[in-house]
Amino acid sequence: MIYAHIPFCESKCPYCSFNSFAARVIPREEYIAALIRQFESDRREFGLDRFGSLYIGGGTPSIFAAESYAPFFEKVSPFLAEDAEITIEANPVSLTLKWAKTMRSFGVNRISVGVQSFCDRKLRVLGRAHNAKEAKTAIAAAIDAGFEQISVDFIYGVLGDDLKTLLNDLSEAKKLGAAHISAYALTIEEDTPIDRQTAIDDLELERAFSEAIEEARYPRYEVSNYGVAPSAHNAGYWEGRDYLGLGAGAIGNVKRGDSYLRYAPRKAIGEYMRDPLCKTTEAIDEKTRNDELLMLGLRCDHGFEARILSEKERERADFLARNGRLNARGERYFNADFWLSDEIWLYIKG
Repeated sequence: MIYAHIPFCESKCPYCSFNSFAARVIPREEYIAALIRQFESDRREFGLDRFGSLYIGGGTPSIFAAESYAPFFEKVSPFLAEDAEITIEANPVSLTLKWAKTMRSFGVNRISVGVQSFCDRKLRVLGRAHNAKEAKTAIAAAIDAGFEQISVDFIYGVLGDDLKTLLNDLSEAKKLGAAHISAYALTIEEDTPIDRQTAIDDLELERAFSEAIEEARYPRYEVSNYGVAPSAHNAGYWEGRDYLGLGAGAIGNVKRGDSYLRYAPRKAIGEYMRDPLCKTTEAIDEKTRNDELLMLGLRCDHGFEARILSEKERERADFLARNGRLNARGERYFNADFWLSDEIWLYIKG
């Protein structure tokens, strides 16, 4: 798996805590060249030469002219599996038909559109640069370009949200042909300028929206993700596969010998471009990795293996299985209620 981070945006959303920046002058060629240098170095360093998925996220990857990515795909494509899932994120403002067609020519077969809502009032509250009409036009452009796997991102739990607004968002996405939906609760992070009163906590609304998405024939396969065709790349994270993290603010995770190594390139764009090979590293011991696999397994339908549990933890997992909180099949456990993921994790950990 490869994750490539594009940290540039048209404008910085007030709720966003990601490593992303609004910039008037964007050094596209220099940044792509840095990604290529890092890819070549990391691939050799970690001994990886075949990748089942590529995900280009941000930031706003569609802020780059499509042709800017040509050198990157030329370098990376020979190492992608024939059936690799190749995803790119896009903002409705910059997702045009021409841009989408060029992405298709590079082999991109999945696109994730940051819609957030089809309600203009809500988009203004969130500080988004697009409106509902532009979002619909962008999705239509992706379909016209030949994309069948289109994911739409929604945010809920915003001041003024009600079920009618959320159901309209869902209805519009389905009519437009979205194959996948990601729905995230608005979370107010530290060091973001959004008013803390903008987020509302309404568990009843959350559950009703989730049930409506499933009733619309988007099966829920992870806490925030729904679709008949789950994202293979995201599933790789939850299953604990190796992945390269390219770009300023990315994170990579690879097995090295009997242990795992988590690494991160420099976050500052200028520093990253000057030396894309510089990274901080952290060794992940077996206990920490097993704790993470347990947490991730509880959040999705992949579940988790019994072998990652201690004797005491397995006793607690078996108790939960007897009482209907977990489903046990062979040597795997599966969460029976994603809403209780955190509570179940805490109980198993004791």
